[in-house]
Amino acid sequence: VHLHNGDVALVFGSETGDNAANQIRRFSCVSVQPDTDGPSKKVLFPDDVPPIFESYAAVPPFHERPFQGMLKDEKNSRTSIDGWEVSLTNFVIPSQGMGDSVDDKWMYCVSLVFRKSSNTMPQISEQEINNECLSELQHDESLGGTEYFKSPLFFTESQDGRSRKMKVSLELNEFNRKLQEYKWSQQFGQGATIGLALISSRNVTQAMRETLSLLFKDFCAIKSSTEGLKTPCQMCQPLVDILGVLS
Repeated sequence: VHLHNGDVALVFGSETGDNAANQIRRFSCVSVQPDTDGPSKKVLFPDDVPPIFESYAAVPPFHERPFQGMLKDEKNSRTSIDGWEVSLTNFVIPSQGMGDSVDDKWMYCVSLVFRKSSNTMPQISEQEINNECLSELQHDESLGGTEYFKSPLFFTESQDGRSRKMKVSLELNEFNRKLQEYKWSQQFGQGATIGLALISSRNVTQAMRETLSLLFKDFCAIKSSTEGLKTPCQMCQPLVDILGVLS
């Protein structure tokens, strides 16, 4: 995440347990600003995000929204081929800042939210979904800041078949263990919700939208060989399960 694209990243989702899909809790909240020793302009930190944040970030299901008829056109569809409703929403919430400027009074937020659809069945097999899901986050010391985005995702071939992996700048052994043992998407039924939000003390909403859109496209846009499906398609489970590890 580039520095102008937010101060804090927050992952949230459905609570575990029976009948808990509609109860949203915070999974993780981290700063995406670098550590600095000297004075710097005002930024938000994880502790600045109020507990009520998730009630703003978790959007309602499609069938509960007004003007839903306007979205029936196929070109406006926002449901993935594996049965997830996708929303990218920007909003502001009151800040706890005590300054006099506009930026001291508000937090600017964008949330990318996935909800397991109650109206749409997956149009693709479970095996095809699993083939697109990440199997490992692989440490790569050569990763560094670049001017242009380059996808960290790649495929490897072996006797066991094709695997999708992701290059990261740190050793994440515990994350990989959880990723291989636990698929968040399979723990919940219809209505399950999970999301990622970027939050900033400054009005950089457009930049945050572009960042989350790029993330979604990189993880979820696929070319399907399934007969009758247009290409490219969107499959959300690869990103859903990565976020779910943080639960």
